[in-house]
Amino acid sequence: MRKLINAPENFADEVLDGILKAHHDALRAVTDERRALVRADAPGSRVGVITGGGSGHLPVFLGYVGIGLLSGVAVGNVFSSPSPDQILAASRASDCGRGVLFLFGNYGGDVMNFALAGELAELEDITTQTVIVNDDVLSAPREKADTRRGVAGMVLAFKCAGAAAERGDSLGEVTHRSGSGRGDPDGRCRALAHDPPGGREADLRAARRADGDRYRHPRRTGQPPGSPRDSEPGHRAHADRDPGRYAPVLG
Repeated sequence: MRKLINAPENFADEVLDGILKAHHDALRAVTDERRALVRADAPGSRVGVITGGGSGHLPVFLGYVGIGLLSGVAVGNVFSSPSPDQILAASRASDCGRGVLFLFGNYGGDVMNFALAGELAELEDITTQTVIVNDDVLSAPREKADTRRGVAGMVLAFKCAGAAAERGDSLGEVTHRSGSGRGDPDGRCRALAHDPPGGREADLRAARRADGDRYRHPRRTGQPPGSPRDSEPGHRAHADRDPGRYAPVLG
């Protein structure tokens, strides 16, 4: 058994209630429905960094709100995008007048609703910039990179942007540090989770959560087991990197 749920329709709200009670010193809700959360000390004097997405795969997204990380988060229903109003509420509460960075994964509903929230924020004189993370090389070929999803690379972008904001960087600098556009950060998501002894398939996970997508592919001959190019997806990820801008991240 992986989880206890009282009632599926109440899952997201009960999770948020529990997290707010457990971490009231670090987080606060800025709407009555508790779907927009920010750091307890927001907005502070720093650039705001906002993300958002559906419920059901903690610690993404609200697990990364904190010092040196995100300023706020908009929380949707299970596997559903947050609404523009929820995103706007988190943006308002995170803006000290220096602007807000929208930093999120490349999913259709999130892209649409963050764009709408940006338009609403502009009407309230809140300056926003957007970085859409699409680091999953296995979800689309390089020629269709704009359609790739955002997965584990988002965590690195959260940290880079949050650290830059914490030290007082401008909105433009924070945006640049986070990746500054689609296709960056170029540390593409690749995880070799497990290779059974003597197995003929490599088992890969590309994930931002514990139950991330799994890819099973035949192993490539002539490559050491577990090497970056041991499977077809691993080979693709290795070949997809930009020379001079590649570093392994193990976790």
